[in-house]
Amino acid sequence: MDVLPSALAGAAVLALVLGVWALSSAPPTLTAADLLRDVSHDERRRRQKRQEGALVRALLPPVPAFLARGTDTAALDLALAQAGSPYGFTAREFLRFRVLAAILVTLLVALLFSGSDVTVIALFAVAGAFGGYRLPDVWISSLAGSRVGRLNKGLPDTVDALVLALESGMDLEGALRRLVPKMRGPLRETFDDVLAELDAGFSLASALERLAARTRSGDLADLIALIQQSRRLGVSLSAGLRTQVVEMRSRRRLRVQGSAQQAPLKMMIPLVLFFLPALMIVFLAPAILSFVAGG
Repeated sequence: MDVLPSALAGAAVLALVLGVWALSSAPPTLTAADLLRDVSHDERRRRQKRQEGALVRALLPPVPAFLARGTDTAALDLALAQAGSPYGFTAREFLRFRVLAAILVTLLVALLFSGSDVTVIALFAVAGAFGGYRLPDVWISSLAGSRVGRLNKGLPDTVDALVLALESGMDLEGALRRLVPKMRGPLRETFDDVLAELDAGFSLASALERLAARTRSGDLADLIALIQQSRRLGVSLSAGLRTQVVEMRSRRRLRVQGSAQQAPLKMMIPLVLFFLPALMIVFLAPAILSFVAGG
């Protein structure tokens, strides 16, 4: 059991390092003016993702046949796309990553309970294998939620820039081709896929429909629906976009207010788990020691 404090300390240090890295690597928010200026962009983004995951990919074990047969790879591809394709994983590679996580968690659980009975070790090892296999899904879901938040945050300024481009005389496809190279983060990656499909021969309407099918952002889905409706009815798109961007900013403000209201509830968890026990020890320890000494 002496291993447990060391493992917890190592996990805490790792979490601290990952948190600092996440904060330092957060992309900046662009305004409409930024999007209309020439901004350098690294065209090797997809290859870099593959290179970043090269070490993890080299450690991936093979996937058992029954797991491969029982997995919906299309749904898994969609989930990875919604999460921003971390490390450039394919569905098959992500299945192997699940197996790797299951093995690592099982070994960690067996190490922590190495001094226990064999039955206890086996029971916790099975539970650890199941939890480890599902742990990457939690990671992907968290990445997808964070991606949607970043996308919703930058979308209103992007729509402002799109309105300016349309009112200057560009058509929608020309405006997208002009603006997408100036975007950053999930917006750039999302509309890069649209341009790639246009270059591959898809129509703009088809590319937007496919984008709507793989997005988790309600704001982006509403934007795509407005564009499709305007194209079908032949009405002015820029006027509809101006109204849409006001609604987007209103929803964004409501989300921020909702997050602020939930902050006290979220703070209760660390208070109850960490601060309250420490306070109880500080206040009750002298009385308990005095009682024991007197007894």
